[in-house]
Amino acid sequence: MKYVHVGINVTNLEASIEFYQKVFGASPVKVKDDYAKFLLDEPGLNFTLNVRDEVKGNQVNHFGFQVDTQEEISSHKTRLEKKASLLVKKWIRLAAMLCKINSG
Repeated sequence: MKYVHVGINVTNLEASIEFYQKVFGASPVKVKDDYAKFLLDEPGLNFTLNVRDEVKGNQVNHFGFQVDTQEEISSHKTRLEKKASLLVKKWIRLAAMLCKINSG
């Protein structure tokens, strides 16, 4: 995995850029009217600011992972499917155990 990606919602792009330039010690690599992107090598972070008219509560727009190849996507998909399968099996065992306890 090359970069973790975090996108947050902001109402004031210019002020947000100024703030995160201080936080990261770096300037954005891309700026548009409604968007700015910081790309940091250490830690591997693709951090975007996404302008919204109004932001309430949670400002997180999305999380993601950036990879270099389709093979990396397939590898992560397989790994996560195996983990999910194990988790589902644990939930089934737990549910069965709770059913036995509740019945008796």
